[in-house]
Amino acid sequence: FVPSTISPYRRLRSRGCRAMESLRRATSPAPGGSASSGGYSRRCLNDPARAERRQLLTDRNAYIAFLEAQVERNNEAAREVEAVGSGLRQISVRVEDLEERTRGAEQQVELVQEEQARMREQGRSALDL
Repeated sequence: FVPSTISPYRRLRSRGCRAMESLRRATSPAPGGSASSGGYSRRCLNDPARAERRQLLTDRNAYIAFLEAQVERNNEAAREVEAVGSGLRQISVRVEDLEERTRGAEQQVELVQEEQARMREQGRSALDL
C-alpha cells in the first residue's frame, strides 16, 4: 500500500466549504481561541458558487439580460409548440376527410356487390325456366 501524496484538505476541496472547514478545524490548532470563530459566511468567502451568486445579484444588468434570454427561449419554445399543434390539426382534418372518402368508397363497393349478387340470381332463375 502506497500512501497518497494528496493532502486530505485537497481531497475534500470538491465536497464543499463545510467539509473543508471541518477538516481545517480538526487539523489546525486554534491559537488564542476556537477554530470555529466567525460564521459560516465568513469562513466561505472564497466559495466560487457564492461569488457567482453575489455577482448576479449585484450586477443588475447581467441578471436582467439573463432573465430576458430565458424569456426569449421560452417564447421560442411556445411558438414551436403552436406550430406543431397547427400542423397536427391540419393532419387531423386531412385524416378525417380521407376516412369519410373511404367510407363512401366502401358503401359503393357494397352496393356494387349487392347488385352483382341480385343480377346473378336473376340470371340463374332465367336459366331454370
